[in-house]
Amino acid sequence: MHMKNYEVKEFGDFLYLLKLKGKQSRMRNRLVKLLEEHLLQVETERQHLVEEYALKDENGEIIFDDNNNIDFKDEQGLRKEIAVLMTEEYILEESLDKQEMFSIIREIIEEYGESTEMSGEESMNFERFCEFLDI
Repeated sequence: MHMKNYEVKEFGDFLYLLKLKGKQSRMRNRLVKLLEEHLLQVETERQHLVEEYALKDENGEIIFDDNNNIDFKDEQGLRKEIAVLMTEEYILEESLDKQEMFSIIREIIEEYGESTEMSGEESMNFERFCEFLDI
């Protein structure tokens, strides 16, 4: 499964809101947990970028402006680096221990697509989610 970092939360939220039970629910929860772990890693990396680009005083503490916003030495550079981070590819390998989970997630997505009328943004998002799973 592969997607951009900025797509991870939306896919996780979609899965989380599905009304499932039994094994489907457990497999969904496993995938959502993996997605949440990745989001934490991305957020940690984003925080490191903020710290790297923040202005600091003589004690190494981040400097805040009058509105309590962080002052940056190169805000344009920070925005560029965060954009690069968010557009990086996230790949979750379909290893032997995850095959059953992926198989059931594919079933869930296919069932949702067959039973749900969609239009507009929901339809576009659903198509992208199918691409994540090679459906």
